[in-house]
Amino acid sequence: MEIKKKVFDDFIKWLKHDGLKPRTSERIWKKTILRNLLNNDQMTLENYTDYQEYLDSQKNAITSSIDKKIDNCDYTRLIGLSLKTKNEIPKCIKRYQLADSRIHLFFECGGDALVLKEDIQNMLECSNEI
Repeated sequence: MEIKKKVFDDFIKWLKHDGLKPRTSERIWKKTILRNLLNNDQMTLENYTDYQEYLDSQKNAITSSIDKKIDNCDYTRLIGLSLKTKNEIPKCIKRYQLADSRIHLFFECGGDALVLKEDIQNMLECSNEI
């Protein structure tokens, strides 16, 4: 396993923030962690995997907030909203996923639909007026 210095330093900061503290000198502690990573120590690899999952969740949160700011629309208001389908059956939105120009809606009944962002924005603007 190869690891870049910047990534390793961020991993060390994350470990400290997570509550792991060096018992001896910090320099020896860092060397031990690096050696354990390179030797595929199970516990260290689990911590590193947790760190990578944390980074992914942070990236997703940042991307999501950027998407909201770009569209200037709060899509979180979609959750719990009830829509009538073509056959007049109301469906409640459970969650959504942003795509390029569309939003993938997932309903509580298990169904889903792809809807243009413009249509959703118009729908949310209409719900503000009520």
